[in-house]
Amino acid sequence: MGLNYFDRAGQPITSTEWSRLLSADLEACSIARNDFAGPDGPVRVSTMWLGLDHSFDDGPPLIFKTMISGGWLDGEMVRYSTEADARAGHAELLAKAQAS
Repeated sequence: MGLNYFDRAGQPITSTEWSRLLSADLEACSIARNDFAGPDGPVRVSTMWLGLDHSFDDGPPLIFKTMISGGWLDGEMVRYSTEADARAGHAELLAKAQAS
């Protein structure tokens, strides 16, 4: 099992191209980010393009990730195959995190 790399459109790319895309503008990897004050302190919901497949050959490539830092859902994470799914998932997790 080798590492598989994909651009934001889900097209396979080389590790060299992936590295170039990451180093060109790390901020461009961000899909969405929301920070808010939770009852127990700050909370961040962040969605990023990873480009590296985290499905580990079990299903479609998972190249986007939403993660919650802080609050009652601290550490909750979901991975996605498409940017559209990542944006929708971000909105869902944001709503969930805000419903404390």
